[in-house]
Amino acid sequence: MKTALTCALMILVVCACVGLLAGGCGGGGSSTTPARPLDVIGQKVFLLDFLKNTVEVIDEPTTDTALVEPNPGVAGAEVVLTMRIAPEGISQPGNLGRRHIFAKVQNLSSGALGGTDLGGSSALELNFTSAVFKTAAGATVPGGNFARVDAFDPATGTPIYLFSGPISSGGTSGERQVDLWLPPTATQAVLTGIVRGLTERYNPLSLDRFWASTSAGNQGQYGMVDGVPWVALFGTHTIMQGLVFRETTADLFVCDPANNRLRYLGWNGVTRKPEVFTAAGDGTPTTLNEPVDTCVDVVGNVYVSEHSGQCVDLYALGYGGGTANVIAGQRNSAGNAVGAGNVARLTKPWGIGAGLSALYVCDQDGSAIRKITTKQPGSTYASSYEVTNLPTTGLTRVMDIAVDGLENMYVSDIGAKKIFICLRRTTTWKAIAGGGANVDGTGDKASFKSPASLVVDTGGVVWVVDGGALRRLYCTGGAVDVSANWRVDTVPLIAGSTANGPDGKAGRRAIRGVTVSRGGVVGFTDDGAVRRLDMTPK
Repeated sequence: MKTALTCALMILVVCACVGLLAGGCGGGGSSTTPARPLDVIGQKVFLLDFLKNTVEVIDEPTTDTALVEPNPGVAGAEVVLTMRIAPEGISQPGNLGRRHIFAKVQNLSSGALGGTDLGGSSALELNFTSAVFKTAAGATVPGGNFARVDAFDPATGTPIYLFSGPISSGGTSGERQVDLWLPPTATQAVLTGIVRGLTERYNPLSLDRFWASTSAGNQGQYGMVDGVPWVALFGTHTIMQGLVFRETTADLFVCDPANNRLRYLGWNGVTRKPEVFTAAGDGTPTTLNEPVDTCVDVVGNVYVSEHSGQCVDLYALGYGGGTANVIAGQRNSAGNAVGAGNVARLTKPWGIGAGLSALYVCDQDGSAIRKITTKQPGSTYASSYEVTNLPTTGLTRVMDIAVDGLENMYVSDIGAKKIFICLRRTTTWKAIAGGGANVDGTGDKASFKSPASLVVDTGGVVWVVDGGALRRLYCTGGAVDVSANWRVDTVPLIAGSTANGPDGKAGRRAIRGVTVSRGGVVGFTDDGAVRRLDMTPK
C-alpha cells in the first residue's frame, strides 16, 4: 500500500521483537553494564520526490515478521519512524545538488524495547542501507551517494556513507540529518531503511536442554546431489565449511568446498517442500574454487570467500542459476595489494563476516584482516569496492571474523588458540577467551584447541567451532573486553556419534561451520551433513 504525505511521513510500525537464543553483551567501552547488540525490528523502503517534496512508502512488506521471529514472551513494540525533506537545497551546477533529509525513530511502548546502552543515546537506531536515484519518469540514474554530515570514520576521517548513528527519541531534537548527493537528471531517490533496537535482556539458555537434528545430507556420506534433504549429498572439509541463514528469504546457504559450489536449503515453490539447490559453482555461469565461508549483509546480499580462488564473491539476490560476482581480488590470482576491488589481491582467504557498512575477511592464510567497503551496496562491479587492511597487532593466525550489532568485531585465532574482540571505533584486539588450563570456565581460564568458524548471535553470544566440537561464549556482566567477564561452555554432543535427539543422546562427528538464525536456531555443518540445534528452556 502506498501512502504519500507532503514534506513529512509518519509510519506506525507494530512488530514483534526478536526471539533471542540467549542474552549477553556486545557493547563498546568499559562500562559496568554490558551494551547489547541491536535487533532488526522493521524495514521500510521510501520514495523521495524532490520536485514535489513528498515521501512515499513504496514497500511495506511482511518483513516486520519475516526479518524477525516473534517471541511470545515479549510484548510487541510500537515504533514511529518520521522522515521529512528539508525544503532548502544546496545547488550545484548540472544537478539538484545536495538535499537534506531528517529522520527520527521513537518508541511508543516500554514493554519490548528499552535500555540506554548506546553511549547514553536512545536504544533505537535507523540505518539507511541503500539509495537508488531515478528521473521523474522512473528511470534509474547511476552515481550519487548519501551520507550523514557529522559521521566520520575516526581512524581515517573519511565520511561513513551508511548512516548508522544512534537516533535519540523525543521531539525535533531527536532528528538526525542525512545528506543526499543527487546525480544529474535525478529528481527522485529510493531509500531502504532498517530500524533496530535493544530488546529485553535474556539469560543464556542451559546447554542441558536441546534437540539435535539433521536438516540435509548424511554424516559420513559424501557426494554432489541436489534434491530433497534426505537424498541430498554434500562434500566435507578438514578445516572450514561455513553456512549462513538469509532471513529475508528463509534460505540456508552452505559452502561446499569439496564440490566447489555454494548450495542452499530452500523451499521448492512447485512441490511446496524443502530442497537442496546449487546457487553457484556449477560452471554455468560461474566456477568457484574452494568456497569455505559465507555471510549475509543486512539487506540479504550473500558473500562467499574462496580459499583457493583467492577472492570474495557477491552472490546476486535470487535462486539457482545466479552469478557469483567477484568483488574483491581476482579469481585464482594471489597477492596482497589493496585498493579498488578489481585491483586488490587476496591470498587464501578464510572466514568472512558482514558489519553494517563493511565486509571483513581473514586473508593471507590468516595473517591479515581485510576490510571491504562500497558506496554502492549490492553492486556487482569489483571497481565499486575498496579493499584496505585492518590492524592485526597481537593476532597470530585468524580463521574467522564476526561483527555484532554494535559493530564490535570478534576473531578466532587458531595460532594463539584464543578468541579476541576489537571494540567499535578502536583498533586494539583483546583476548576474551583462551590460554587457560581448563576446558570450560571463565574466559581467562578456559582453553581452545583449534578455534575456526565463529558467529555472534543477536544476543551477543559467540559460537565457535573448536577442533570439531561446538563451543559457546557469553558475557556474564561488566566490560566486554575483559576475559574474566566471559563464560565458555562446550555443547555436550557425543564425539564420534551420528545420533540425533535430545541432550545426552545426540552426537557429532566433525563440525566445520556454525551459524545462528535470528530466532535462535543453531545451524552447523557436520561431516557431510547440515544439522541444527534447537535450544529449549528448562
